[in-house]
Amino acid sequence: MHWSDPKVVGNAGASFLLNQKELAERYFKRAKELEPNNSRWSDRLSQVYEFMGPTYEHLALAERERSYSLSDSIFDRLSALIKLPGLAYEAGDYNRTVAYAADLLQLAEASKQEQGWQFQYPMAIEAANIALGRLALHNGDVKAAAQYLLQTLPEKRGEFDGLNPDRQLAAELFAAGERKAVLEWIERCKQYLQIPDWKERVERGISPWPYELPEHQRYFCLSKLPRLAFNGGDFEKAERFATEFIEMASGEFKGERRHAGYGLNTAYNVLGQLALRAGEIEGAKKMLAQAGAVPNADRLVEVGPDFALAVELTKISETESVCKFLKDCKRLWRGSKDALLLKEWEAEVANGKVPDDWQMFLQPSD
Repeated sequence: MHWSDPKVVGNAGASFLLNQKELAERYFKRAKELEPNNSRWSDRLSQVYEFMGPTYEHLALAERERSYSLSDSIFDRLSALIKLPGLAYEAGDYNRTVAYAADLLQLAEASKQEQGWQFQYPMAIEAANIALGRLALHNGDVKAAAQYLLQTLPEKRGEFDGLNPDRQLAAELFAAGERKAVLEWIERCKQYLQIPDWKERVERGISPWPYELPEHQRYFCLSKLPRLAFNGGDFEKAERFATEFIEMASGEFKGERRHAGYGLNTAYNVLGQLALRAGEIEGAKKMLAQAGAVPNADRLVEVGPDFALAVELTKISETESVCKFLKDCKRLWRGSKDALLLKEWEAEVANGKVPDDWQMFLQPSD
């Protein structure tokens, strides 16, 4: 790999952005080292940290601030600034939330003097008002939060046509008992695009957007965070995230189908790897068995099981446990064409070989 070419390194990072964020982070950091004054790499790093979710907010904010400071054109600055009020809020920096929201509204108005302003202007207005509304709700001012929600969209058709509305503030207001403003916001949304029948659910007292609430977001993020923390070398966080996800999956989110199997499979893999680091081979084998016994779920079928612990156990000749895990994976990966590889992998593991397809779980070379 051309480790000294920022474009090549950046493209490599982009290829890992959705599925292996710790690798994407590594490559974008390298691109940033090679081109420290290129705002693109800080923008990309901020995106990685946003995807990583809770506990990475401060890093996402810092990289987005750097991207903003390095941007020259009004639209590049606006693109970076659109994210800053929300990131500042998530990071708990409420003074900067207000300051960035004010800057964003001002820059959005200034952009109307430029050709093509219609593309980013509506997103800027929405982002500023949602951040201010969430802050108002955080401070207990439901009335002000409701007003900010209505300011995310105009009363008449025009500039905002086709905007896909951000549902974060609406979901939090509904959870706080504010239906009137939410219903008015829904009616305004209908002017701009086709939306599901949110109104009926809100009137029945059922939230159409439960996944927008902070506790749900944390649960979904935690399904990925143990692996990200472990691969990043933060073993204390990895253990904490894995344990917390297991507790949430068996507690308030018991019965949740989409993420539970995937998150539990990852959590047990990570705990098993931590056990191996502590020299507890039997504990690691028990964690691998737990990883193979998790409930099936949509996301697990889509993404596939985590094989990182299987790699390490195969290397130390614990092949019986790994072969048992691969048999369990037939159920977990049912319906995926990739599951056809399991029989081939099982044969290789039985012969003491780490399958070539598992190389993705090994650390890349420089």
